[in-house]
Amino acid sequence: MSWADTVWTVMGTKAALLFVSRDGGASWTELTWFRRIPGRRFWFSPAEKPFTAYVQAIALSPADPTIIVVGIEFGAVVQSRDGGQTWSGHRRGALRDCHSLTFHVTHGDWAYCGGGTGAGVSVSRNAGVSWTQPKEGLDRHYGWAVEALPAHPEVWYASLVPSPWKAHSEHNAQAVIVRSIGGASWQPLSGGLPQPLNHMPYALLSDPTAPGHVYVGLSNGEVRHSTNHGDTWYKLPFCLKGIHRTLLLLP
Repeated sequence: MSWADTVWTVMGTKAALLFVSRDGGASWTELTWFRRIPGRRFWFSPAEKPFTAYVQAIALSPADPTIIVVGIEFGAVVQSRDGGQTWSGHRRGALRDCHSLTFHVTHGDWAYCGGGTGAGVSVSRNAGVSWTQPKEGLDRHYGWAVEALPAHPEVWYASLVPSPWKAHSEHNAQAVIVRSIGGASWQPLSGGLPQPLNHMPYALLSDPTAPGHVYVGLSNGEVRHSTNHGDTWYKLPFCLKGIHRTLLLLP
């Protein structure tokens, strides 16, 4: 079985461990080197006792599935270049409080992260080796969801709020959806979106089969859809009761 057939998951959230299956989930093996990552003893989660850090996000490069990037809440973004056999320490420029992490769907050098430290967003153009935190145009720096257009890795989106307390607020998130094009300043997107969004946008999703189509999922279950790269949005005619992690697009 090739690395492309490997299924990854996190076995438990506390403490931060990684397990791999290479037989479609029938059996699992711990990636033990993950326990020896430099600086791991400083990882912690301030949200609740006993303050144990956990794996929040896993992303595999579409160009080379032996390249894996993992985000820890709270502690680090780390990388493996050999299928999880060995791991780096925290990658320069990445967000230590990682909430979401994804590679571009076709461009394996591009990866994106949203989190609660630094600018709230970060991007890598070398498959997670180093990161930058573009903050020009942002008035909020607690980030969550990130997404990029399938045909244009330089066009990406993020959801941000003023603070962690707002992120988990039921009716007063004060959130915005922003877009950056080609490294330019972030632009808040407003056409058809409440300003600000009272419900947290935990999920962003683009459609690789429909250029310019972007979706945002809110904590109250609403899904908003744009057909023109985020310039205007409309609410889809259903409610999922609650979206607190992600959206998936099935063919």
